[in-house]
Amino acid sequence: MKHWVLVLLILISEQSFAQVISGRILEASTNIPIPRASIYIEGSFRTAISDSSGYFSLNTGVSNQVPIIVSCVGYSSLSVTGYRPTLEVKLEPKTYRLGEVIITDDGMSYAEKLSIFKMEFLGTSPAALNCTIENEDDLVFRYDRNKKSLEAISVQPLIVYNRDLGYRVNYFLDKFVVVKGTTALNGRGKFEQNVKDNADDSLFIGNNRRDTYLASRMYFIRCVWNNTLEKNNFRIYEPSGRRIFANDLIVSKDGAKYLRIPFKIRIVRKGIESTLYAQNRLALSYIDKNGYYDANELVWSGAMASQRVGDLLPFEY
Repeated sequence: MKHWVLVLLILISEQSFAQVISGRILEASTNIPIPRASIYIEGSFRTAISDSSGYFSLNTGVSNQVPIIVSCVGYSSLSVTGYRPTLEVKLEPKTYRLGEVIITDDGMSYAEKLSIFKMEFLGTSPAALNCTIENEDDLVFRYDRNKKSLEAISVQPLIVYNRDLGYRVNYFLDKFVVVKGTTALNGRGKFEQNVKDNADDSLFIGNNRRDTYLASRMYFIRCVWNNTLEKNNFRIYEPSGRRIFANDLIVSKDGAKYLRIPFKIRIVRKGIESTLYAQNRLALSYIDKNGYYDANELVWSGAMASQRVGDLLPFEY
């Protein structure tokens, strides 16, 4: 299935220094404390849970340019940057239009909807095809036969068990829409080690992680940050076909590094191609040495765009 995809699987990395953030999670309109909210660096193992009074403490391990994500069942997730050691976060209640979503005869069976969702949400790689959504019954679908659009929501975070990569991902799904061959996927995920794995799986899982990593967006961003694209067999080209290098895209400022991509670039590694462009071609987009980039600012197509939740690795990798 070849099509352009807007990928909003936002990946967050670690930096070399730690920062402990303490604070409180409240409901926006009432200031009532929210217990059991998840506070985390998305795409990592770094997470905390708010207590019965809404208080939490989190060792971020990252620059405050890397967002802290706050998620809780029944509320819209919030991304926070530029934070200080003390943080107060107010979450807005999330409205689910379940009555409008449940349609008995819309021309597509539940099995068909679930199959499309799994392909676009998990992906089609060997690792993705071997993933299990442990609570797939929490998914609710709406299909519009006239617009040929499929939407999915889940009140609960989706629990994805990735056998091949040895992780479990708790994924707070914010948006999933497929319309006329284009997929928009947006959400927030935090990692757990799979408790089901054993020592006999370690070589198998290690090889799978390495192969997935070498094809990942995270690997490309790390190579750009470290100026090791050529060493690691990446070639990048501007639209005219002229070859360019990491230094042509990197802007260093106040000890941090940013991407400036004024045109669509073509990325080639061992014959496999992807393209990348910035939503705002004049803007600077912060990147981290361990692979963080703002997925709201960068748009991928080609091989790297095909990666989904079933291909994610934590930034501790």
